[in-house]
Amino acid sequence: VWMLAGCGSSAKEESAPEPKTIQLTVWGPEHTLTHLQEKADAFSSEHSAEDLQIVIEAEAAETIRDTVLTDVAGAADVILVPAGEADVLTDAKALLPFEDGSYYLRPAETFEEELVIAVTADTREPEWAVRLAEAFGN
Repeated sequence: VWMLAGCGSSAKEESAPEPKTIQLTVWGPEHTLTHLQEKADAFSSEHSAEDLQIVIEAEAAETIRDTVLTDVAGAADVILVPAGEADVLTDAKALLPFEDGSYYLRPAETFEEELVIAVTADTREPEWAVRLAEAFGN
């Protein structure tokens, strides 16, 4: 019978786990993209310990409702949508409620039409999508 015993320490040091990549997509009308990008950049800077990948894309105000309703799962996580369309999306259960029970927020920025910020119901990152939407509202 052979018996081996070892004593020593592992050369590997435990390191902090790599942060999970958080991917969020934001849709807004073309004229809002610069503002959305600035807010997204500030949000990313505030959460620099996280691996946030925020993509800002144009979606026309006239078509965003139909685009979301056609494929909620394929829609952006956060959307800037005309205020009147938000109620249609809420009734269709295409939006995720915020903690206070509301389904959309008013942005701090004033645009040529009345727009609101909402989180789509099938977002893959609900906590982060809500946090980002709230950042857009401030």
